[in-house]
Amino acid sequence: MSDFLYWWPAVLVPAGWILVCLIISRVGGWALLAKVYLEQNSITLDGEICKFQSIQMRWATNYGNCVAIRANPMGLGLSLLWLLRIGHPPLLIPWSDITIRRVRISRFFPSLVEFRFRLEPSIPVRISNKLSLKIFDSSDKYYPEFRRMSAQLSSASSDEVPKTAHF
Repeated sequence: MSDFLYWWPAVLVPAGWILVCLIISRVGGWALLAKVYLEQNSITLDGEICKFQSIQMRWATNYGNCVAIRANPMGLGLSLLWLLRIGHPPLLIPWSDITIRRVRISRFFPSLVEFRFRLEPSIPVRISNKLSLKIFDSSDKYYPEFRRMSAQLSSASSDEVPKTAHF
Protein backbone atom coordinates (compact mmCIF):
# COMPACT_ATOMS: atom_id res chain seq x y z
CA MET A 1 0.00 0.00 0.00
CA SER A 2 2.80 2.46 0.80
CA ASP A 3 4.31 1.90 -2.67
CA PHE A 4 1.06 3.13 -4.19
CA LEU A 5 1.48 6.51 -2.50
CA TYR A 6 4.76 7.05 -4.34
CA TRP A 7 3.77 6.14 -7.90
CA TRP A 8 0.12 7.24 -8.15
CA PRO A 9 0.99 10.83 -9.22
CA ALA A 10 3.09 9.42 -12.07
CA VAL A 11 -0.06 7.73 -13.41
CA LEU A 12 -2.83 10.14 -12.47
CA VAL A 13 -1.20 13.43 -13.53
CA PRO A 14 -0.56 12.35 -17.15
CA ALA A 15 -3.97 10.66 -17.30
CA GLY A 16 -5.61 13.86 -16.03
CA TRP A 17 -3.68 15.95 -18.58
CA ILE A 18 -4.80 13.69 -21.42
CA LEU A 19 -8.40 13.79 -20.24
CA VAL A 20 -8.43 17.60 -19.96
CA CYS A 21 -6.92 18.02 -23.45
CA LEU A 22 -9.50 15.65 -24.96
CA ILE A 23 -12.40 17.42 -23.23
CA ILE A 24 -11.22 20.86 -24.38
CA SER A 25 -10.90 19.54 -27.94
CA ARG A 26 -14.49 18.29 -27.89
CA VAL A 27 -16.00 21.32 -26.17
CA GLY A 28 -14.26 23.90 -28.36
CA GLY A 29 -14.91 22.03 -31.58
CA TRP A 30 -11.33 21.29 -32.64
CA ALA A 31 -12.18 17.57 -32.75
CA LEU A 32 -15.05 18.23 -35.18
CA LEU A 33 -12.83 20.37 -37.41
CA ALA A 34 -10.21 17.60 -37.37
CA LYS A 35 -12.74 15.13 -38.78
CA VAL A 36 -13.05 17.16 -41.99
CA TYR A 37 -9.88 19.30 -42.13
CA LEU A 38 -7.21 17.02 -40.68
CA GLU A 39 -3.75 17.87 -41.99
CA GLN A 40 -2.41 14.70 -43.60
CA ASN A 41 1.14 15.77 -44.34
CA SER A 42 3.20 18.11 -42.18
CA ILE A 43 5.11 19.28 -45.26
CA THR A 44 1.97 21.08 -46.46
CA LEU A 45 2.00 23.12 -43.27
CA ASP A 46 4.97 25.01 -44.63
CA GLY A 47 4.32 28.66 -45.26
CA GLU A 48 4.36 31.93 -43.42
CA ILE A 49 3.71 31.33 -39.76
CA CYS A 50 2.47 33.32 -36.80
CA LYS A 51 3.43 31.46 -33.63
CA PHE A 52 2.07 31.87 -30.12
CA GLN A 53 -1.26 33.32 -31.21
CA SER A 54 -4.58 33.26 -29.39
CA ILE A 55 -7.92 32.10 -30.76
CA GLN A 56 -11.40 31.59 -29.37
CA MET A 57 -13.72 28.80 -30.37
CA ARG A 58 -17.24 27.84 -29.40
CA TRP A 59 -18.55 27.85 -25.82
CA ALA A 60 -15.88 30.25 -24.57
CA THR A 61 -13.01 27.90 -25.32
CA ASN A 62 -9.84 29.97 -25.47
CA TYR A 63 -6.46 28.90 -26.73
CA GLY A 64 -4.20 31.59 -25.33
CA ASN A 65 -0.76 32.10 -26.89
CA CYS A 66 -0.44 28.45 -27.96
CA VAL A 67 -1.62 28.37 -31.58
CA ALA A 68 0.55 28.47 -34.69
CA ILE A 69 -1.28 29.84 -37.74
CA ARG A 70 0.15 29.25 -41.21
CA ALA A 71 -0.84 30.69 -44.54
CA ASN A 72 0.19 28.72 -47.61
CA PRO A 73 -1.14 28.09 -51.14
CA MET A 74 -3.37 25.23 -49.97
CA GLY A 75 -5.10 27.03 -47.13
CA LEU A 76 -4.98 28.15 -43.53
CA GLY A 77 -3.11 25.86 -41.15
CA LEU A 78 -3.79 25.71 -37.42
CA SER A 79 -1.72 23.75 -34.92
CA LEU A 80 -1.09 23.80 -31.18
CA LEU A 81 2.09 23.56 -29.14
CA TRP A 82 3.23 19.95 -28.83
CA LEU A 83 2.33 19.78 -25.12
CA LEU A 84 -1.33 20.58 -25.88
CA ARG A 85 -1.63 18.58 -29.09
CA ILE A 86 -3.41 15.59 -27.52
CA GLY A 87 -6.82 15.61 -29.20
CA HIS A 88 -5.76 18.62 -31.30
CA PRO A 89 -4.15 17.39 -34.53
CA PRO A 90 -2.91 20.01 -37.01
CA LEU A 91 -5.59 21.35 -39.35
CA LEU A 92 -5.43 22.61 -42.91
CA ILE A 93 -8.53 24.47 -44.10
CA PRO A 94 -8.75 25.28 -47.83
CA TRP A 95 -9.17 28.99 -48.57
CA SER A 96 -12.37 28.30 -50.50
CA ASP A 97 -14.03 26.80 -47.38
CA ILE A 98 -13.50 29.87 -45.19
CA THR A 99 -16.03 32.60 -44.59
CA ILE A 100 -15.27 35.67 -42.54
CA ARG A 101 -17.20 38.30 -40.63
CA ARG A 102 -16.69 40.74 -37.80
CA VAL A 103 -18.42 39.88 -34.52
CA ARG A 104 -18.89 41.78 -31.30
CA ILE A 105 -19.13 39.48 -28.28
CA SER A 106 -19.66 42.21 -25.70
CA ARG A 107 -19.96 45.95 -25.74
CA PHE A 108 -17.03 46.12 -23.29
CA PHE A 109 -14.57 44.25 -25.51
CA PRO A 110 -13.32 45.04 -29.02
CA SER A 111 -14.84 43.27 -31.99
CA LEU A 112 -13.22 40.12 -33.32
CA VAL A 113 -12.87 38.56 -36.73
CA GLU A 114 -14.67 35.23 -36.98
CA PHE A 115 -13.81 32.47 -39.40
CA ARG A 116 -16.42 29.81 -40.23
CA PHE A 117 -15.86 26.76 -42.37
CA ARG A 118 -18.02 25.26 -45.10
CA LEU A 119 -17.78 21.63 -43.97
CA GLU A 120 -18.29 22.42 -40.28
CA PRO A 121 -20.18 25.75 -40.06
CA SER A 122 -21.13 25.34 -36.39
CA ILE A 123 -17.53 25.84 -35.25
CA PRO A 124 -16.27 29.44 -35.13
CA VAL A 125 -12.65 30.48 -34.84
CA ARG A 126 -12.43 34.04 -33.54
CA ILE A 127 -9.22 36.02 -33.73
CA SER A 128 -8.12 39.55 -32.97
CA ASN A 129 -8.16 42.26 -35.61
CA LYS A 130 -4.37 42.46 -35.40
CA LEU A 131 -3.98 38.73 -36.11
CA SER A 132 -6.48 38.90 -38.97
CA LEU A 133 -4.36 41.59 -40.63
CA LYS A 134 -1.27 39.38 -40.26
CA ILE A 135 -3.15 36.52 -41.95
CA PHE A 136 -4.36 38.80 -44.74
CA ASP A 137 -0.85 40.16 -45.26
CA SER A 138 0.85 36.76 -45.32
CA SER A 139 -1.78 35.24 -47.59
CA ASP A 140 -1.65 38.05 -50.19
CA LYS A 141 0.71 36.12 -52.44
CA TYR A 142 -1.59 33.06 -52.41
CA TYR A 143 -5.01 34.74 -52.51
CA PRO A 144 -4.89 38.44 -53.41
CA GLU A 145 -8.64 38.66 -52.67
CA PHE A 146 -7.74 38.78 -48.98
CA ARG A 147 -6.71 42.40 -49.34
CA ARG A 148 -10.25 43.15 -50.55
CA MET A 149 -11.73 41.23 -47.61
CA SER A 150 -9.60 43.09 -45.09
CA ALA A 151 -10.70 46.40 -46.63
CA GLN A 152 -14.34 45.38 -46.19
CA LEU A 153 -13.75 44.50 -42.55
CA SER A 154 -11.91 47.72 -41.72
CA SER A 155 -14.44 49.91 -43.51
CA ALA A 156 -17.34 48.57 -41.42
CA SER A 157 -17.94 50.32 -38.13
CA SER A 158 -17.14 48.34 -35.00
CA ASP A 159 -20.84 47.97 -34.16
CA GLU A 160 -21.87 46.91 -37.62
CA VAL A 161 -21.48 43.29 -38.74
CA PRO A 162 -20.79 43.12 -42.48
CA LYS A 163 -22.17 40.39 -44.66
CA THR A 164 -20.26 37.14 -44.69
CA ALA A 165 -17.50 37.14 -47.29
CA HIS A 166 -15.97 34.11 -48.96
CA PHE A 167 -12.25 33.95 -49.62
